[in-house]
Amino acid sequence: MDDDLRRALRAYREAPHDPDLAAELARAASRAGDVLLALAAARGAGDDAHAEAASRLGAALGLELVGLQPTETYRRGAQALALVPGGVFLDEGDEAWASSLELGGSRAPLRRVELPAFLIARWPVYARSWSEARDQARDQGGRLPTPAEWKKAWRGGLYLDGDLSAQVRNEEPDRLRPSGIADQPRQSLERAPVSGLVFPLFDGAGEWCSERSRLVALASGGRYRLPSQGVRAAGYRLVLDIGPGLASQGPSPT
Repeated sequence: MDDDLRRALRAYREAPHDPDLAAELARAASRAGDVLLALAAARGAGDDAHAEAASRLGAALGLELVGLQPTETYRRGAQALALVPGGVFLDEGDEAWASSLELGGSRAPLRRVELPAFLIARWPVYARSWSEARDQARDQGGRLPTPAEWKKAWRGGLYLDGDLSAQVRNEEPDRLRPSGIADQPRQSLERAPVSGLVFPLFDGAGEWCSERSRLVALASGGRYRLPSQGVRAAGYRLVLDIGPGLASQGPSPT
């Protein structure tokens, strides 16, 4: 990290809600080639800076920018991909598959899990099996999401714009269902964004994830379960990684 970027990041850490400092950090990060850091800072620097930084990230990834709200969204062929900002979200780990299944059931202890930024399809694609889903994702130059990535896209992080910007607090960081939605009919679930980032699959269907052939099931209300509990597989979401040269969010504050 060069001296100008280090100074700009230090100043921004001291006053993260100052749009002038956010703009200066975005410019310094852009000059240093850290496109993702530039975008994270630009979220607090005004609409023009945000749009410019988002377009630059899209160009670096070979994607077309198609929207900025509620998150940066890009297009690759027929796929609309939402950027999930890097940062912390709340997760129950493996115990979630049992403890979060039923309404009123006990929750496993929540833990803070940090993930880097990634891109995930806003809508799922049909696949008959885990192997088919994995192969289709590979053919598109991507992969299946991990359960943690799926849940972060579903819930959002502690801040929906990422931990660096920290401008948009997630009011329900441990949600089990789409934001603002109770157990509603399939048509309502299909229209409503989940955490403002991704849209649910069909009522009662599931999505394949990368680890141990698991399903993440979007049962009515958005709870998730193991395939052994009788949830039918229906699809998957493509995930694209963001390369190391673009992925820095800057050092953690001391």
